[in-house]
Amino acid sequence: MYSEKTSLNDLNKRIKTSKSIFVYYYQKNCSHCKKVAPYLIPLGKKQNEFAMLDLEEHPNGASKMKISATPTLVKYKNGKEEKRIIGEKTENEYEAFFDEN
Repeated sequence: MYSEKTSLNDLNKRIKTSKSIFVYYYQKNCSHCKKVAPYLIPLGKKQNEFAMLDLEEHPNGASKMKISATPTLVKYKNGKEEKRIIGEKTENEYEAFFDEN
């Protein structure tokens, strides 16, 4: 499920060069991430640009990206954060977040 994860450096490059990108910040051992991943990741993959960052593998990523909890889904537009959703949400809530952005 997490096979398409990225590195922090690659993620920063994608955020800076993408017109619009959604980023899912997670931890493999996070119980909330485990619950949402089966529907959040497929919804994300339907978007034009979607990336995932494992904060267990990149512990400095949380502070650099200002992530205080997982799961967190952030939309970046033209290199800047536009909106985020934090915590365990329903499939419908994530779908609405993607649709409105």
